[in-house]
Amino acid sequence: MLKRHFRNASWGWFSAAFRAAYGLLNVLLTIRLLGVETYGHVATVLAFFVFYASLNSSIFTILVVKLMATENDSNAVTTKAAPMAGMLFVAVSLALLAFAVTVVERLAPADWLLGAGLKELLLTFAVLTAIQILTGFQAALIEGAGRMDRATKAQLFGPMLILASLFLAFTLKLQVTALSYAGILCIGALMDLCLTWFAGRKTLPSTGPFAWTSDAWVNMWALLRSGSLLQATSLMNMFLEPLNKLLLNNFLGASAVTFYDLGTKLIWGIQSLFSAAMRVFLHMASQEQEMLGNAYSSVVRVICVPVVLLHVVGALFLAIIARYWLKTDALDLLVFFAVATLSNLGMILVTPLYNALIGNEDLGFIFKIQARLALINIVASFALIPILGLVGAAFGLLIATVYNAAVIIARSKPLLNADHPPAQFARVMVLRLLAAGLLLILALLWGFCGSDNPIALIIICVGILGMTFHEPAVVMLFKERRIQVRSATRLSD
Repeated sequence: MLKRHFRNASWGWFSAAFRAAYGLLNVLLTIRLLGVETYGHVATVLAFFVFYASLNSSIFTILVVKLMATENDSNAVTTKAAPMAGMLFVAVSLALLAFAVTVVERLAPADWLLGAGLKELLLTFAVLTAIQILTGFQAALIEGAGRMDRATKAQLFGPMLILASLFLAFTLKLQVTALSYAGILCIGALMDLCLTWFAGRKTLPSTGPFAWTSDAWVNMWALLRSGSLLQATSLMNMFLEPLNKLLLNNFLGASAVTFYDLGTKLIWGIQSLFSAAMRVFLHMASQEQEMLGNAYSSVVRVICVPVVLLHVVGALFLAIIARYWLKTDALDLLVFFAVATLSNLGMILVTPLYNALIGNEDLGFIFKIQARLALINIVASFALIPILGLVGAAFGLLIATVYNAAVIIARSKPLLNADHPPAQFARVMVLRLLAAGLLLILALLWGFCGSDNPIALIIICVGILGMTFHEPAVVMLFKERRIQVRSATRLSD
């Protein structure tokens, strides 16, 4: 059992890293193929479909919990109840999607966004979302059977196919339209669905056909109630993106949406890398507060500097991409990234406490703060984006993050009474954190000045490598690897 959890955790971390890399490469290739303006329009439309698909994710998470609860149940009726409720929910969700797209297609102005091609794009994105919902349901069934690794591996090949198609089109200088790009996404999603279905055939027990009963509706509503409460925990991230893109498109044009999409992909990618590893606090929540608090204190000391260094790399990456790939001024993009970095640091550092609250089933509190965060983000976006533009979106997120961090820390105050590190260790950590912060400032200044000074870039890169290889976590990994090699050598002798 323990081995299975470690395998699932490692594949979860790998999937987060892979998705982050895929998101960035997808954005970069698509911007060059479609152009900045067209990509901004497509990203605005797609954001609403991503939002709808995300609404299903928490329902599938609750479905996994219910499936795991009945994993060892020999009662066929009990075992089939959760999958039947899930199937019914998927059917209702797809019907609502079809209804919503039909209404929008008929009511959308003829000259809105992409003009004449908007209706075809809406239909294609609707097909894409339907495929993703079916894939999510099948993956939930596999994960509920204890094989999250198989569900994760089955969903890696679709993104690879999408990237290969986009790279081939870029290399051969093929003309890619918004509709053909949506078609490529559909083909990749369809591959994920097929492979996930085959993985389900290997993993899931053959229990015969599902029988629809009146209890299926009752189970579905119970699943929907639990999932809706959990869904409130991610309401801010889901709703903020399409709202900000719509406002940016309306006040500044599609180019601002493109810069926002590129910057947020990098920010969320960095956050997901650490969030995947910090899910362990969901399982540690039942332990003693002193032990949990000490674990949190240790995690913060270990990740502080690496988090800042990753944002240094991100600032250099955006500066280079803006100048040499997008061939545009990087000033607005880097200012947005600088403000968003502060938000990201706060979110990453409170993630363990946030997961501990979820693990303790403090869902009522989570619901309240997420509702307030959604309101804060809406007000901040409407107030700041028309005045500050792209930077206004970043400041809106920063304001919400400050509130989020403050209330989570206040709620988790008993956990923060952990043992403090020795004074000498704390001094060293503060000095390293200041050095990493200085590298971040230098990277941003290098981008602001036009990315023309190679000597400054070399100095920053040497500083990043030097600090990375002296990080306690990296040193510990190298020592552990050296011990493993020595042990293997002795055994072979």
